[in-house]
Amino acid sequence: MPELPSAHEAEERARKAIYLGLSAYADRRIQSYETLELKRLLQKDTLMLAMRGVNDSTSFVDNALAAFESSSEEGMMGEFWQGLANSLSERSIDLSDLLLQRDGDLWLVEIKAQTNTVTGRFRNDLLVDLQRRVAEFARPRRLGQGRVQAMLGVIRGPSTDREVIAKFAPGHRYAGLNGFAYQYKVGRPFWAWLTGHDSLVSLIQTIPPDAARVATAREASRQRLHQDLEQRLKARGDDRSILAVMRLAEEQYG
Repeated sequence: MPELPSAHEAEERARKAIYLGLSAYADRRIQSYETLELKRLLQKDTLMLAMRGVNDSTSFVDNALAAFESSSEEGMMGEFWQGLANSLSERSIDLSDLLLQRDGDLWLVEIKAQTNTVTGRFRNDLLVDLQRRVAEFARPRRLGQGRVQAMLGVIRGPSTDREVIAKFAPGHRYAGLNGFAYQYKVGRPFWAWLTGHDSLVSLIQTIPPDAARVATAREASRQRLHQDLEQRLKARGDDRSILAVMRLAEEQYG
């Protein structure tokens, strides 16, 4: 049996995984800025922005760019955390979201970035799929191979660590989940169970210099988008008002 790494070695491994993950994240952010086209911004709700007090093409680009970043960054950062969870977990088999062996049991772990993605119907649909996968993995296992267990792990949110047993009224559309038991861990308890580190932020001693490259790419993209929009408005004989931007957006993408 291979020798287990020391606490120091495990910590250094975690720091390296975080650094490499953040560098890869920076590369993706830079690519997203370099390939961002004006049409992506013009597909935003221009009227909504106008009612926020955005009144010219300059303000439109700045606000629409911020909206684009909000939606794209959340997904990319979620993928970073998921990839990090996979690289730091011991005895990981694959990411599906995560399948790993722990104390003789096989765990199927559904990983989500934050708690607002595991509420209501969306959460129940996740559990239906998780229940199905547990049943599929349990069938070929023989006596003495351990149990197949399920977990819903959330990367960010108020610390939560409990077992949940699904219960719905007879006839409810999700009644098939009745009796399905799974572990629900959020935040520190999830990271501690998965990696042995209850605070991954504490492993970050400095923000990687790649962040400066992201800032440079963002500013270059912002300037390019400003110039593109102003040139299009000028070619149409329009002024730089938000109404002119709205007309352009409607005619091309409405």
